[in-house]
Amino acid sequence: HMCCDTDGSGMSVAEMGYRTKPFHAIMEKAESGLRTLLEIPDSHEVHFFNGGATLQFSAIPLNLLGGENEGKTANYLMSGHWSEKARNEARLFGKVTEVAVDPKGLYFDIPSGKTWELDKDGAYFHYTSADTRQGLEIRDFDFGAVPEGMPVCCDASANLGSFPMDVSKYGVLYAASHKNFSTAGICYSIIRKDLITDKAQMKMMPTMCNWLTFQ
Repeated sequence: HMCCDTDGSGMSVAEMGYRTKPFHAIMEKAESGLRTLLEIPDSHEVHFFNGGATLQFSAIPLNLLGGENEGKTANYLMSGHWSEKARNEARLFGKVTEVAVDPKGLYFDIPSGKTWELDKDGAYFHYTSADTRQGLEIRDFDFGAVPEGMPVCCDASANLGSFPMDVSKYGVLYAASHKNFSTAGICYSIIRKDLITDKAQMKMMPTMCNWLTFQ
């Protein structure tokens, strides 16, 4: 009889209760390791959400397009299949401005940020850093093309951890765990603390999308 003994607890992690000390130690170790690897500053919280990255496609507009931002648009840089998925979800909750659309849907490259036609009064700017369908990767995102003060949100599911990213420049940096880090089901959501508030939240807010609940 062989047993998977996690951290000398006498049981595997799959057997642990989620409120137990051994499991809390694993959670704290996971966050600490992620913070060290990605050099996450204290200005940002790290959340481990269920639902992969797809649930955050909804959570971002739900937390940023309501309240004081009601009626504002969200800017979505179009770069392939997954940016389209994120845009489609955001459209359920508010107005979207599509940036750098390729009418052929090929997305071999992204035009210069100087040419981007975006809503300068938008609530936030969203982009996908690598699309596994079309294959386009954005490693040198042009932050200068985004108006000062507008939060930049990035789905980095396909390439988080594969090259240095300055986390401090992001409002929300999120990634499904199963591409580069871990098993399926978890989404690493690195959120700037000042965005975890009810100021711009929508009133109809599912609990699992409410960043404030998990602060």
